[in-house]
Amino acid sequence: MLLAALAGFALSSYVHVNTYFGRLPLGESTMRVHVWAILLMGAAIIIQIRMSQEERRGPKGEWLLRAAPRAVRWLVPALFVFSVANFINLAMTEHALGRGKAPFIDVARSFSSGWMLIFAFAFGAAWSLMRLAGKALPRCPNGHRVDDGDDFCPSCGAKVERAE
Repeated sequence: MLLAALAGFALSSYVHVNTYFGRLPLGESTMRVHVWAILLMGAAIIIQIRMSQEERRGPKGEWLLRAAPRAVRWLVPALFVFSVANFINLAMTEHALGRGKAPFIDVARSFSSGWMLIFAFAFGAAWSLMRLAGKALPRCPNGHRVDDGDDFCPSCGAKVERAE
């Protein structure tokens, strides 16, 4: 899944950059990348379900990416904002030209930004799962799940003893 996400990110970035130059490197089959992105997002959701067997706090995406490289943890929210901006731009183009009248290249540009987000998130989720597989999750003396940096259990307040 790591390689598929990395390849998908590279391909969607390539498509996105090319749309600024008026080119569609995959032609009309560009939107087939959408199927690939949906499949990988499904895999990322399965990873989240697998990892969510433990109690967690905070936003789900942040928790899911906690063991991902720092660059990915920074890149995913930035790509979210970038993707939203691209879809707002597409919506404004659709509004100005009429529904369904936006040039295909604008549609491809908007969707490729979303694909980059999905592929980056899937990469981070897979990386986290690999790093955390088999790692003992920290718990308080009463068995509640605690985060790595917690000194006290957020559920019961017990002091967390760490093995050094």
